[in-house]
Formats: sequence, C-alpha cells, structure tokens
Amino acid sequence: MKHFKSLLLPAMTAAACAVISSCTQEEIVTSNPGRPIEFHLDVQSRGSDKTIANLDTIWVYADDGAETVFEATPFIKDQYGNFKSEEKIYWPDGKENINFTAFWPSPERLNSDPNAADCQPKHPAYKHVLLDLQPGYCTIKNEMGKNTAHQFDLITATTTTNRANANNGISLSFSHAYAQLEFRAKCDDSAEHTVVVHSMNISPVNAFSIYSITDKKWQAFKPEGKSDTSYGVYTAPTQVTTITKEVKSLTSKTGPMFVIPQTLKLAHYGNGNPTSSGGAFIKVFAKVYKDGEQIIPDPNWTDEEKESRIPKNVSRDDLNSLMNWTECAILRINISEEETIDLLPGHKYIFTIDFTNGIGYWAKQDPTNPDMPVLPNPISMVDVTIADWDSSDYDIMP
Repeated sequence: MKHFKSLLLPAMTAAACAVISSCTQEEIVTSNPGRPIEFHLDVQSRGSDKTIANLDTIWVYADDGAETVFEATPFIKDQYGNFKSEEKIYWPDGKENINFTAFWPSPERLNSDPNAADCQPKHPAYKHVLLDLQPGYCTIKNEMGKNTAHQFDLITATTTTNRANANNGISLSFSHAYAQLEFRAKCDDSAEHTVVVHSMNISPVNAFSIYSITDKKWQAFKPEGKSDTSYGVYTAPTQVTTITKEVKSLTSKTGPMFVIPQTLKLAHYGNGNPTSSGGAFIKVFAKVYKDGEQIIPDPNWTDEEKESRIPKNVSRDDLNSLMNWTECAILRINISEEETIDLLPGHKYIFTIDFTNGIGYWAKQDPTNPDMPVLPNPISMVDVTIADWDSSDYDIMP
C-alpha cells in the first residue's frame, strides 16, 4: 500500500519565484490525497447495541475485489468517536471503489485456539488457523472454546465506498456473528432441598463452522482428522452458589457463552426410554442438601453408581479448575419440551432452571435408576427467553 503525503507550496516572494523559473522549467506538482481514511459507527450500531460504544479498537482489511489495498490494520477510537490508524492511510490513486472489512477482536485473538493443545497430537492434520483475508473472500474458520473463559464476542461490518464519499469518514454498521447464551437458576423457599451449584455445561453443541464476513453467513465444516464436530461447552458461576428464590447466574465466572448459530436437537430425559439417543441437554454439577445434611452425592452409593453419577477430571487443567466439580453429582436437565431450538446470530438466549420441584435426571445408562428423576419429583421445565443483547462490556484483549 502506498502512502501519499501532501507537498505544501510555501509562500514565496516574487524574486524567489523568478530564481526558480530561471533555474528549471519543470513544473512543481502538488499532490492532494484528501483526508486520511477513517471510520465511524453509524446510528444503527449505536442505537441497537450498547456494547458497541465500548469498542476502543477495530481492525480493518481493504481490497478492490482483485487485490489487497491494505492488510488488517488497527484503527483506534479518538476522543470524538472516530477510528483512525496510527500511521495515516490515504486513498490510493487509481482505485475507484474499495471494499472494507472490519471486525473485532484482533487477528491475533481470532488466530488463537485454546483447544489446540488438547487436539494435538490426536488430530495432527487439523490446522488451527482461523482468519483468512483475501480480495472478495474474508472468512473466519471457527472452533469454539470448550472453556467459556476463552470465548469472545465476534462483531463484523463490511462496506464498499468511493473516494469522494470516504472523505467525510466511512460509516460502519456492526453486527454480532454468534448467538449468546446465559444460564440462570432459582429455587423457591417451599423446596425441601437446597442445591449448591459448582459449574455446568451444555452438550453436545456443534463447534466447527466457517463464517463469511462478507456474506454474514455460517457454513458447517468437518476438520481434517476429526471424527466428531460437537462437544460440551463448560462454564461456572463466579463462586460456588447456593440457589435461592432470587435468580442467580450460572455463567458469571466467565461471562455468557458465545456459540455458533445452529439448530440444536434436544434430548428428553425422563421419557421412559433409557436406550433412546439424545440431543443437547444441560449438565449441572452440584451438591444437594436436606435439613443441613448432604444427600447428593450419597456416600452409600455403590461404586457403579458413583462411576455414573460423579464427574471425573479431564485432560485439561483449565477445565478442571473452572468446573471445580470434585465430589459433585451430575444433574441432567432438559432444555425444552420442543424437539429443536434455533440459536440465531445476534440473539441472546436466557435459560432459567427452576430447582423448586426437582433437580434433574440420572443418566440413561445409570446402573440403578436409568433415566429417572434424581429426586422423586421431576424438575420444572426450563424457561427459555430471548432478550436484547446486553452484555455489560467487551472483553478487550489483544
């Protein structure tokens, strides 16, 4: 990318002009590149998403459809809300229209993969490179972080404009690429039991997809060397949490989940068919008390029951630390009575679990009570609502 700098013609005396005329017949050329390229957020972005205002840096890639004009470059917000590059970039000569592809977070973050160490050496053929910026082809190959602490909101914007329109700043309208999930829980005072939650996950969730920034579309893919494209996503409350009548978040330790938009097939525990194949469901890792005494996990369980009902540590220390699930029970909870649920980009889904009348189900393979409620009463149905996207802030990282 060439940068064009203005050559200012200083005020000259008539005598000085005469000297120059006598010394050379070459014309003095004045280059006028106009204003440096800069960006601002349009009214739609500001009005529809509170979190957009928290952005302090965006990254922009530019091309003319045939070749790259400039590579992904950080543009930093100034005191007036305009995004400017550290080194001024001017509109290049000979370019009519330029395509601008903007995104957050940074290329470094997008090209990182917290699952890479876990994947190697089991799947050495799979390449953990995510961001691909080419003329007319800007995509992000996504592998979701199993630990929600590694997840991030992904926002993108694209626009095509000409030099004249760019002189007043280029307007960008950002949108969210992921669906956002938040899990909450409550338990009324009428309950005879007390649930203490350590952590939770939702499983299985499709974890691999390619996002076209240009088209704002997702396309599932199967990575080379991998046989399974779905897995569980793990999260936890800020601290071990006793569930009360006041609704409490189960995702506050890491913030909400950001998942690839998809249609989840849903499992249905308690349907009386322990051998049926299941879809997605919630696992809550918890301890349960009655009259001050722990009743779940029960020390009188057989070894087979403990094997089925108590989680084991996994190969990743970051997940074991997040989950803090030692000596907890696995409570399996249906998401909905529906067969499927659509998770759409830019939508926030709030799942509120009511533990008042029950706490979930045992596994379909449980040795004693397969597919049966953990307590005599089945759990109340999870309440699913769609809310405005209202995360408190962006996780600003390099």
